[in-house]
Order: sequence, then C-alpha cells, then structure tokens
Amino acid sequence: MRSIYAYTEEIDDLEKAVAELKAQVEKEGPLLMHSYGIVNCDYEVDTARLAELLKAEFDFPVMGCTAISVLNVKQGHTDLCISMMVLTADDCVFQGGITKELWEEQDLRYVEECYTELHSSLPEKEKLIFVYTPFWENIIPDDVTYCISEISGKQVPIYGGISSDGWDFRNYQVFFDGKASKCGMVMLLVSGNIHPITRVEHSLESLTDFNFTVTASEGNKVISLNNNDIIEVLASAGLYSDKDVVATDFLGTPFLCTRTTDDGDEVDILKTIYKLNHAEHTGVFLGNVQAGTQLCMGLMSRNEVEESVGIAIDGVLDEIWEVESKSDYRYSTIICTSCAARYNLIVADKQVEARAYQEKLPSHINLFGYYSYGEMCPAEGKVYGRMHNETHNETFAILAL
Repeated sequence: MRSIYAYTEEIDDLEKAVAELKAQVEKEGPLLMHSYGIVNCDYEVDTARLAELLKAEFDFPVMGCTAISVLNVKQGHTDLCISMMVLTADDCVFQGGITKELWEEQDLRYVEECYTELHSSLPEKEKLIFVYTPFWENIIPDDVTYCISEISGKQVPIYGGISSDGWDFRNYQVFFDGKASKCGMVMLLVSGNIHPITRVEHSLESLTDFNFTVTASEGNKVISLNNNDIIEVLASAGLYSDKDVVATDFLGTPFLCTRTTDDGDEVDILKTIYKLNHAEHTGVFLGNVQAGTQLCMGLMSRNEVEESVGIAIDGVLDEIWEVESKSDYRYSTIICTSCAARYNLIVADKQVEARAYQEKLPSHINLFGYYSYGEMCPAEGKVYGRMHNETHNETFAILAL
C-alpha cells in the first residue's frame, strides 16, 4: 500500500477546492488497482456539497468528517482547510459504507448490518476497521466500539474518531460516497497485505490524590463515588460548576478510568465529564463508566503534551522499523486522531503536537489527522497484554499503515 496526501485552504469555492485536491492526487499518481479516500474538513464547510463533488470528481469512494482543526506533516496544525489522504494498493481491498440513521441505542443493529454487508464483500477477513462517527446525544460511543468489536471477533483493530466542530455540538457531520449525515456512521474495512500498528498516548503530567471507585452508574452517568454523591465529591476536589455543559471547563483534569474486561484484563482509558446534571446529581461522561471502575483524576499540561507525542511517535517508528526489518512490507502512512480538548489546552501554541512529529518522520511517510470529540483506538491490557478496542477522550491516537 502507498498513500497520497492532498490539501487545500479553499473552503468557500468547493469546486475549486476539489479541483485542487484532484490535481495534487493526479500529480502523485498513478493510482494502483484499489483506492480509497479519507477527508477531514473544517466544520463550516458545506459538507453535503463537498461530498457530492468528491463523488463526482474521484473514481474511488471517499469518506470523511468535519473537524475543528487538522494535522499534517508540511503545515503542521491548520484551521480552515480540507485535508485528504488517498490509500492505494494492488494487494489490499477496501470496502466502505454508511449506516442508516442512528438515534438511540437500539439502532446499533444498523451498525451490525453495515459491518456484515461490508465484511461479506471482502475476499478475506479484514485486518482493520476504520470508523468516523457523529457526536450523538443518545448513543454512547463506547457501545458502538464494543458492538463492532464483538461482531468482528474482537481481534481486529478498530481505529477512528468522532467528528468535531467549534464546541457547539451542532455543526459536526460525517460523509461517504456523496452523502453527508449528522447521525449516520461511516465504516471502512480493509483486507489484504497490511500490518496496522496502533498506539494511544494519555499525556498525563501526573495523577492526583483524587482516586475513587465508581459505586453507582447508568451507562455514561455516574451517580456515586465511594458511595458519595459525585457532584459533592467533585466539588470537594475543586471541580465545581453551576453550568450544565462543562466539556470545556475541566480540560486540564481528565479522569484515568481503569476498567476490568470480560476476560479479566485491566485497561486504562481517559474519560472526560461532558455534563453535570444538578437535578439528578449525576456526572455525564463522554463514554461508559461502569460500576467498579477506578477513577483517578490526572493533570495534563502543554509541555507534557508535546513531550509525550514525541515519545509516542518514536515508539510507532520503532515498531515500523522492526516490521520492515523482518519483511518486505513498507509503511507509507500515519493517521493521527487527537482530542479537541488537547487543541484547547495548547491554545497559545497550536503547533505543539505538530512539532513533536514533524522532524521525526521520514520523507516517504505521509501523516494525516484531525482533532476529534473522541478517539477510537486499541489499548493494551495491563494484566495479559492483550489489545482491547476502546473509545478514549483527551488522547493522541496513532495508526500506521
């Protein structure tokens, strides 16, 4: 597999924007037997129109989502743009699709239907599942990840993210093959000669003394910690707000959640509080936090973000060299999904994460990514070392192909 990266800062004249993307792709061609496009665009772009133009101009399917900001190698971090990665190969097969509209948890059957249809169209078992989702109010993203993981046999890495916007949680969208949606999910299955490498970086400077066990919860609503009212416990730690939506209030203090998996492994996942429901006395997290989970408040700083991303990239490059030294497989692509919370945390210097990888990547590897409202990426268990598909918040997730 090889990849081609294309980029434009034109977001108003979409005909011109798509023409610029196509010219860049054609310049780096020719394409191989099978190709697939992945696009991240500014959340103010007319996504429906962009999806139509991408379908009309390219001879291969294109999936994508909106973003508050994007990452690449040359420009580093950029706003107000459209970013595209084209994957092309003779020895890989791509099958992508979009689900029916998902409004409630019961609609996860549409995710199963989409996966089954794509899986059955492949010549062999997929080795990667790539997803973009909207920001659902009534569907917990963890449940989507676990649903796909279960139906695919739990052995296939799931990577992707939640579409983002300007923190108003209204202008996000996903799109696939000419269709844009605010409540569908796009999915890409890849089979053939690929060796995915994944890594998720927490970037915590330290852990605090705030360490509690979740004693009562309902999905993503935590009711009590150590049998005490969660809002009172948070207030005692200095995390009080009389607001409802607090997604941007507690960015520097994500929670490290240690959950026990069905097979007895333990996985560390970062989670963020999205809302405080003062009437119900619950804290609503951006993801499931089951009873029995250990919850420890961490501290995140700009300096730690830059240093940890550099370490994570080094780790991925080491794995790449190891695979390449033992085979004729060659990596060409790194895809990054960073949290929009990190984007806000480094507001004074938006190039912090970009600097951490720009000087490290060899010239033959393209990098493409965006800032999301949640990151899907496997996490390694602490007991047995198995990889578990998870949805994270405030992390830097990496996929190498």
